[in-house]
Amino acid sequence: MAGPTGDLAGAPRRRAKSEATRDALIASARELFAARGYAGASVRAIARGAGVDPSLINHYFGGKEGLFGQAMQIPLDLQEVLARFDRVCSADELPELIARTYLEIWESPETGPQMTALLRRALDDPDQFSALVGFLFSALVEPVSARLGDLSAEQARLRLTLVASHLMGTLIARKILHLEPLASLSGDALLELIGPTIRADLTAPENTPEED
Repeated sequence: MAGPTGDLAGAPRRRAKSEATRDALIASARELFAARGYAGASVRAIARGAGVDPSLINHYFGGKEGLFGQAMQIPLDLQEVLARFDRVCSADELPELIARTYLEIWESPETGPQMTALLRRALDDPDQFSALVGFLFSALVEPVSARLGDLSAEQARLRLTLVASHLMGTLIARKILHLEPLASLSGDALLELIGPTIRADLTAPENTPEED
């Protein structure tokens, strides 16, 4: 009986090499994201730390965001999350969509426990927390701010930063500190409370400098 062909015999070796490359990239990414933050860790630097070509980050992870998600064990498909906002027809729909997306990510049994565990780990490590915040702003806040068409880019980013600050504070009080009665509030009740706050953040009149 003929032995295995070269291609079949080499498949396990190629698979092992691919897994080793992925592991090396993830290890390098974790080190650099912690040391430099999300924005400061370049694709080239991560690849150099792993001893591979930078193009392999896109090949294995779809880009820097995908690599960060793997390195930090984020249980989300960010492209799927952003696709929801691509379907938004007007800025008027954004407040409710942001609130509902927040609840689905942090309150659902599929992703909530993992995201809370991730946040808890990050809060124990200032470098990791800085990297996580930088990633969330780059991957979510800035793309969503582009949907606020009636505001300047600076104002849109300011409004989304304020929204993110309110939601992060709510999240920490509810999931980490377990402050009552907030911790025991149902998802629907929480939505009714945070929805108007988000709308106020996004729709308040844009401040203009006073004239002398």
